[in-house]
Order: sequence, then C-alpha cells, then structure tokens
Amino acid sequence: MLNRRGLSDILSPVFLALTLLAVTGCPNTSGSLVPDVIMLPDDDDDTTPADDDDDSAPDDYEGDKPLECEDGADNDQDGLYDCNDPDCAGAPACQGDDDDSSTGDDDDSSGDDDDATPADDDDSSAGDDDDDVTPPDDDDSSGDDDDTTPGDDDSTPADDDDSTPGPVLGLLECELAPTPVSDTYVRGQTGIVTVGFDCSASESDVTMTDLTVHVVGDNDADFSVIDDDLIGNDHWFLCDLSDAGVDVSDSADDTLLNGNVSINPSGDLVFTGFSSIIPNGTTQTLHIVCTARTTMVVSGNDDVWLFSVEDATQVSAVNGTGDPIPDTQITLTDATSATGLNTSGSVAITLKNWGELTCALHPVLEPDAIVIPGETFVFHSEWECLALYEGIRVGSLPFHNCLTNVPDTDQDCLDAGETPGAAVSPNLTLSYTPTSGSPVITVPLSPTTTFSGLTMDVPRGGTAVFETQLTIVDDIPSGNPSGAQEQLNLKPNMFTFGLVSGDVIVPTQGYLVGNTQTARATFPTVAIASSSPSGSVSVSTPPIVLEYTMEAHPNSDLDYTLQTFQIDTLDQNGVWSFCNTLGDDPGLWNIYDTDDLLTPLDTDLDWSFTRADEGACTGFSAIAYATVDLSETIPAGTTKTYILEIDLAGAGASGFPGDWIAVSLPSEEDLALLMAFGWSDGFEAAIDGVGIDTLPATGNTLLLTP
Repeated sequence: MLNRRGLSDILSPVFLALTLLAVTGCPNTSGSLVPDVIMLPDDDDDTTPADDDDDSAPDDYEGDKPLECEDGADNDQDGLYDCNDPDCAGAPACQGDDDDSSTGDDDDSSGDDDDATPADDDDSSAGDDDDDVTPPDDDDSSGDDDDTTPGDDDSTPADDDDSTPGPVLGLLECELAPTPVSDTYVRGQTGIVTVGFDCSASESDVTMTDLTVHVVGDNDADFSVIDDDLIGNDHWFLCDLSDAGVDVSDSADDTLLNGNVSINPSGDLVFTGFSSIIPNGTTQTLHIVCTARTTMVVSGNDDVWLFSVEDATQVSAVNGTGDPIPDTQITLTDATSATGLNTSGSVAITLKNWGELTCALHPVLEPDAIVIPGETFVFHSEWECLALYEGIRVGSLPFHNCLTNVPDTDQDCLDAGETPGAAVSPNLTLSYTPTSGSPVITVPLSPTTTFSGLTMDVPRGGTAVFETQLTIVDDIPSGNPSGAQEQLNLKPNMFTFGLVSGDVIVPTQGYLVGNTQTARATFPTVAIASSSPSGSVSVSTPPIVLEYTMEAHPNSDLDYTLQTFQIDTLDQNGVWSFCNTLGDDPGLWNIYDTDDLLTPLDTDLDWSFTRADEGACTGFSAIAYATVDLSETIPAGTTKTYILEIDLAGAGASGFPGDWIAVSLPSEEDLALLMAFGWSDGFEAAIDGVGIDTLPATGNTLLLTP
C-alpha cells in the first residue's frame, strides 16, 4: 500500500529530474520541438559574479580586454573575477587599499598591511613594518628593524634584519717604534725599555686588551741564527707594559697598563685585562719595560735578547662599540717582517756582567806649556772618563809624577832624561764634580800620588771630567835648572766599581801620558800692536810694515835673541819681492825699538832670507821668511814695542796697481827647519818658541801705492 510518504519518496527523484530539464521552443517542419537552450550547472543568465551566462568560449585571461577587471564577470572562467583574479593585479581598478589578511596579496605602498606573514611586506614606508622577527623580511632602509641579529646591511646602523654578520668597524696597525734601539745593559739593571711598538687606530676607536710578547735569548751575542738557548725567566722579571705618553724617549713618564709580569715556561710575557684606548686616527707608543736579574752571564759577557710579537693572534682589541676586532683587521709590520714585530731581532738587548770604563786625556783644553816658580793652581791636564753599560764610580786616581825631557811612555820614569820626584811641583790639586764631598782636593806631590776616597760618578753612556793642577816651587832647585819638565801621568790601577753590578771595573785605557809642562824663570808674551799699519801705505819712503809688542813675565828679565818674520806678497810686475831683489840686500830691512826710532837694532849681518821650503833664498824665488838676530833685554814685568821697516821701492808701479804685503810672526810649530823665536830666561840660553801660546801672530795686509 502506498501512503503519501511512500509516494513522495517515489516521485521526488522524478520530480527533481524533471525540474532539472526545461525545454522551450517551437515546432520544426516535422512538428517536433527544438530546444533553445540546454541548461547546464553554473551557467545561468543572471549577473552573479563568476557566473557566466553566455555560451561563448572563455577569454584567454581576465583583463585581456578593456574594463574586464571591473565588469563583474569571470571572463576567463577560472572561478575568479575582476580584482580577485591575479590576472588583474596590475589593472588600474585594482590599485586600491587591501586590508584583508590573505597571504602574499598586498601590493600597495601605504602603511596599512595588517597581516603578520613573514616575507610578504613589500612597501617602503618608515616605521610601518608589522611583520614578525624572522629574518630576512624587512625591506625598508629605516631604523624600524625589530630583530636583534648582529650585522648591518643597510644605511642605518644596527638595522640589519638578516642573519649574516656584517663587517666589524676598526683597524689596528702596529709597527716597531723608532725607539728604543739596540742597547747593552748589565745584570741587575732596572727599568730597561726592551722594545717599543707604535699602534694606530682607524675607522673607529680601538681599545687593546691583551698582548703576548715572546722573549728569545742567545748566548753567543748574535742573532744571525736565533738559537733560543737561554731561559728568559732566569734573566728577566718584573716586566711592565706601559703607554709611553708624549715623550717616547723618556720611559720615566710612562703610564703603567699591566705590570709585574713574569716570563712563562713558553717564553712569553702575557699581558691581559688591560685597557689601552687608541682614539680613531691617532697613534700610541707601547713600551715593554723589564728588570734584568742579577744572574751571572756565564757564556762570555754578552747574552743577547729579543722581545717580539709573533703575529696578530697575539693581540686582542675591541672597537668603539665593544665588538672584538678580528685578527684579519690587525696588522703587524717591521722592516724585516710583514706579520710580526721584532721577530728577527731588529731591536736587540745585550746583557753583560759589568760595565766598562775608559779614560783619556781631554783634548779640548791645553795647558800653559811653560810654568813659572811661585805660581799656584796651574792647570796641568784635563781628563775625561766614559762609562759604558752602567754608571761607574771612580773611587781613586793614581798619578805618576815624572820629571822628564821625553814622554814617559813605559810607565817607569827611570829611563834617560826621566827622574821621578816632586822637585818642580810640591803640591798636586784635583778638581772634579763629586757625588758628595769636596770638589777640590790637594795632596803633597810625590813620585806616585793617589787621590783616594773619591765619589766621582760617571753616568751610563756619559762622561765625567776632572782636572789636575800644580803648585810650582818658588825657586828652581839645584840640579833642576830651567827646562825641567813636569809630566803627570794617570796610572791604570784606579779603583772603580759598577753602580748597578757592584763589580770592580778595570779601566781599559792602560797608562795615560799627561801634558808636559816646562819650568822657566820667566816667560814672553807676544802680540801684534793695535797701532800696526793697515790699509794703503806709500812706498815712496821705506814704510813700517809691522808693529808688535813683547812682554816679560814679572818673575824675571827676558832676553830677546831672535825673530823670524813670515813674508807674503803679491808682486804683479815681478820686480821687488824676489830673492834677487828684496832678499838680496839686508840694507832694505830695519827693526827698531819704538823708544829709539833713530837707531836700528840690527846690522846687515844679522839678517838671513829663505824660500817657502826654508831653503836659502836665491834668484827669482819669492822671499818667504826673513830672520834677524837680536840682543834685547826686556825687564821683568815690562813691555817693549818693536817696528819693522822695509824698503819696497818699485811696488805698486804705474800700470800694476794692487801689489800688497803681509808680515806675520810664525809659531815654532809652523816651521820645520828655522827657529821661529829665540829667547832666554837667564838660566838657559837659546830657548825656542815652543810653548809660547801667543804665537803665531798674524799681521795686516797692506796695499802698496807709489
């Protein structure tokens, strides 16, 4: 039996099928109906978007014809229409603001993107990035990065959102400093600047924090082959790293950075945890300053050491923001290495057990060669001592007193012409600059005289100077007539010791011969008179060509016995200055005492003339010297004035202007064969000009006119 429900169950599918098919049309020629449209799913004639009701073929893509991206139709029948179809992404009608949260569909440039999907924000506006912190998804160039990954690849510092580290700012360049240079010290020396480094910062401030310095020692005093056969900690300790400051040559004003470091078993000085700030664009000098232990140098007296930084891994530094500077941005160079500092020993420090002292006669001051009885504190010699490697104290000075006619070079004062004693000088005085005590000491003079208890310190690398002075006895004693020579010599057995090593130092110089002084009863002083002619002189009458003075020491009268004049001329006509003219007639020459200008002191027989080679003057050779014998006495303590007159007829003749003459008084050292000056002190005759320190005396040049 069919009920209503059952019937509906049967009819429903039929009804549904029938309703899905609607046929309209008109009869054809056979009377049949011809359908107008066959109704298909999703193909109606309404205006619903994405529901195409025509039967034409779909378009190639949405928007390939004008206005298709705004006609409300799915023209390419892909289920998406107008701006919802990706084909319309570039259409003008689709450039409005999209605030949906669909992934990857925001293409505007405004700050209205509200999705949080990584890597889909394509605008470039400042401060409007709302994505997450996953790199790399920030594409602007402003400071709105919200991650914390190191590195920076845009124009704003610390605004990098990727995970690739960028370059760390800061370069550190170190090179071997010009000071200190290689030097030598003794064991026990403190404050030795072993090496220096000039470090420069660029791109950023740089702070050095750690430094390792390698120490190498050779016992053969040579780094031609670096043997590294010494243990650094056996010879060095209390090492400091310091900032040299402004005056890099003076370690006394260094600023300590890290101190009291010892050399480890690997031979390294490891300075850690310091802070040495080098401002950008500046240079800082670092010193390694150490103390040498008192350990004896056993392999000779010259161990040599180098202090080096082997490569950039031995240096740690950070830039101005605290970022570590990589090794690749630290450069170490010196003249012999492109990767290290002092690795070949460009600066070498040598250690010795003790210093050296060398003394010598100081050549700067020369004493009076002639001394007079009764004089006190007569300067005899100046001596100079040089200390090497350490300061040295001179505690005693032994002198050998020798009366001699020849230098006592064999240290005995017992040979021919040598007599030990104090016959001329009873007292010897030493003057020096003491560390303490009196600067002047006087002791009785004996054959050997020693000054003891001295405190004369000679600084390391410096000198000390001391003088010896004599007091001359009042009378020339019997057996030692005029001519006795006092020669005070420094013996080598001085007492000296090193101020650092404490060791006794044996001077290197040996026996030193001092200056020789000769005792005389009187002494001449010679000078060109201020009234001596100059400028032009006429030869119409014999002109005065020279005026000079002679003074006798107050101790005794002086006999003036000989004078040689040096003659220099220009004779353009060749008629008046040659040996066969001026040197052939002694009558052309006259010498006068100004107290009596009418009576010459000479005769023709008193004159002799010589050439420049001091040979006899003959023929057409130019005259060079004229010597006259005299017999003049100058009373003690008085001065006489003498003039020389020469007949120069023919000089300056018409047509030959410019002839001249100059007459001088030579010293004994100027002449090889002739005697320059002759005198006597009443005890010894025919004394020459040796030791007369006022000779030579140069006369004026005179222009000769007719």
